Amino acid sequence: MKGKFIVFEGIDGSGKTTQINQLSKWLISTDLIPENNKLVITREPGGTKLGKSIRSLLLDTSIEKSPDSITELLLYAADRSQHVNEIIRPTLDQGDWVISDRFCGSTLAYQGYGRKLDINLIKDLEAIATQGIAPDITFLLDIPIEESIRRRRNRKDDRIEKEGREFLSNVSLGFQALSEDSNWKKISAIDSKEKIISEIKSEIKKLQKTNKMDNFKNIYGQDLAIKILKSAISKEHISHAYLFSGPEGVGRKKTAKIFVKSILDKNQEKKSTKRKINTNNHPDLLWVEPSYIVQGQSISQTKAILDGISMKSPPQIRLNQIKEIIEFLGKKPFESERSIVIIEDIERINESAANALLK
Repeated sequence: MKGKFIVFEGIDGSGKTTQINQLSKWLISTDLIPENNKLVITREPGGTKLGKSIRSLLLDTSIEKSPDSITELLLYAADRSQHVNEIIRPTLDQGDWVISDRFCGSTLAYQGYGRKLDINLIKDLEAIATQGIAPDITFLLDIPIEESIRRRRNRKDDRIEKEGREFLSNVSLGFQALSEDSNWKKISAIDSKEKIISEIKSEIKKLQKTNKMDNFKNIYGQDLAIKILKSAISKEHISHAYLFSGPEGVGRKKTAKIFVKSILDKNQEKKSTKRKINTNNHPDLLWVEPSYIVQGQSISQTKAILDGISMKSPPQIRLNQIKEIIEFLGKKPFESERSIVIIEDIERINESAANALLK
């Protein structure tokens, strides 16, 4: 599965660096990035070794003669092409995540709306440079011109920042238009850092909620069941009980685990969540399976197999297990919004346990 590509756009002084740092720390601590993958932080221009040289040409105020507008545009396109092919595409193909400080939107805003270059020409160059790579989500940190200038007053301006208020105003208007046309997530950058990162986290969780549907892609021949489960997840209309039935080998256990993970993962920010669910060790998940009674002790069929225990009578769901379920559901969830019980092979429940469960 490909990784996620997150982009931050906005005029200088909008706080992109601060929010990228906050988001990266949070993402690394969560279970959103798969266990064996990593997060890569990059920027434009200058995300590659070649890009750093291009960045110097573009932004250095000490250069005697600045590049003209078309040359500037082509340099940005060259930087992006190298960036996409050397960093972004290979990283995403490995399943890793990428956060970039600026991408195509900045070129459209600065060179299109700021320099007044032809928008269609810029888009044509963008198509050549990106070769189909596009962000999964773009955040526009929106800030008034006056606030941008105030925040940068003690900082030396680069060549683009020296263009003045009118140029910056046109760039800002460009970002506004692009945000509306491209469905970016616009966030007020004059709010507190805590509020801004909270909004960003919320949007990332929504992005992942959509991606949870991909978890069912390896379940075959159960289209109607998967459709019902996906609908329950997306609408957050989870019923009190679900019955996964069918012959051996149709994927009942696998489907149930995927469904449970999608529910418990909703607001999880702990990297161990997936491991806990896979090992049936999540504090808000009780996995009940048929058991044997061996020397007065209840032993699950899985443990019996692992320990080499062979019994003549088949395993059953027993009364003591129903009592355990009742006690478990009587407690508040520890990490999630709800507690979940999975009863495996419910058809093996004995009479006394069935009566207790119905009560």
